[in-house]
Amino acid sequence: MSHPLEESTAAGTPPTGGSGGGSLARAELHRLTARRLVRWLVVLSALGFLAVWVISLTQFARPSPELLQEAEQRRAQLVEQEREVFCGDGDPGLPEEEREAICADISAENYGPVESFLPKQPFDAAGGLPGGAIAVGVAVSALAFLVGATYAGAEWSTKSIVALLFWEPRRIRVFLTKLAVLLGVVAVFAALAQLVWLGAGSLLARWRGSFELPDGFWSDLAGVQGRGVVLAVLTAALGFGLANLIRNTGAALGVAFAYFVLAENAVRIIRQSWQPYLITENAVALLQRGGLEIFLPVEESGEYFGGATPRLLLGNQRAALTLAVYCLVVLLAGVVLFRRRDLT
Repeated sequence: MSHPLEESTAAGTPPTGGSGGGSLARAELHRLTARRLVRWLVVLSALGFLAVWVISLTQFARPSPELLQEAEQRRAQLVEQEREVFCGDGDPGLPEEEREAICADISAENYGPVESFLPKQPFDAAGGLPGGAIAVGVAVSALAFLVGATYAGAEWSTKSIVALLFWEPRRIRVFLTKLAVLLGVVAVFAALAQLVWLGAGSLLARWRGSFELPDGFWSDLAGVQGRGVVLAVLTAALGFGLANLIRNTGAALGVAFAYFVLAENAVRIIRQSWQPYLITENAVALLQRGGLEIFLPVEESGEYFGGATPRLLLGNQRAALTLAVYCLVVLLAGVVLFRRRDLT
């Protein structure tokens, strides 16, 4: 059943109780940021990040010359032990040709850098900063999904959406304003989280590691962080759209749990060729530099067998497009139902 004010709006007559788009957006921004759950999630996220960073300070250390020398000695000892086993007078039970080949390959370089033999590893900015940016992107995306779901679901549970439509009866406008406010807030929060990690990770590298960076590092890091923001925005839209369809936050989270824990794992076991269409694979492909390489099974005579398998590269752009299509489908379905269904 449509509200009379909504029918007059559809006919071209402006609603008597409607509001301007700016005031509606400000009201929705206040509604979102004033929610206790959202505030608590932000506070807990900040405390969790601070705790992880403080713990990281105790797990990494810049090695002294003495520690580097001890690590070099441990690596040399390991090389010597291997040489005694394979190159000494004892018989390792290998053919002579294979034994000589193994002896020729035994060297300190084959055991990795000397830093790997330290009791505490130094924090390498070249690898640690992008890795941390990916972790921050994943954490913020999970948080964004929860915020998006509760933002839409709470209004259905409390029926406050009905009261809102008496003030602004144009449903499509209300839906799009809510979505725009949510995505804007999530984008700002995700960008700030990435900037905070950049500062915290840089301090960690200067205090507990090295800051030697390869060429093109900053542009690659900016790409990873930017894609993390995009993923957070998409997951927020997905959570919002799903909760709006189901009209309940808990049910939306239950559907998400069933999909990620049960459905995706079942697909990976039963229909491995469908992996390029899974949300998790596309999320990883979006975050990783260069995308994600997926190994697909070879099918011959209806049976899968081991050996060489075809590889499919899920690039960043394809992953972003796939996730955007999923979000768009859910949101469009939500728009149609929100416009037509009875809210009483």
